[in-house]
Amino acid sequence: MNKPILFTLVETADILRVSTRTLYRERNENRLTVTKIGGCVRITESELRRYINDQAENPRRVALDADRSEPPARRMSPAEELDALTTSLNRRRADSAPRSSTKTASELVKS
Repeated sequence: MNKPILFTLVETADILRVSTRTLYRERNENRLTVTKIGGCVRITESELRRYINDQAENPRRVALDADRSEPPARRMSPAEELDALTTSLNRRRADSAPRSSTKTASELVKS
């Protein structure tokens, strides 16, 4: 049985490039569903994907910068970053036994 992938608020904020405060606000406004495990707040991969897709379909704010003379550098979208992170996590699970040390989501993406 595949274990569900769970992200902390800090990992989720890093993936979405927002603050943890924004995530708390999204949760309080019922836009993001969190799971509490032993008092720790976690966000499942499926909920994060649903949230990203919902934001892509129904954006609330659009930032426009008309003064920009050149286009911004291409960065991975949150959905692409999540895909890369999930692939990395699944590869680590398949390749290794349980580890004594844990890494943050951003460390896994870098490796």
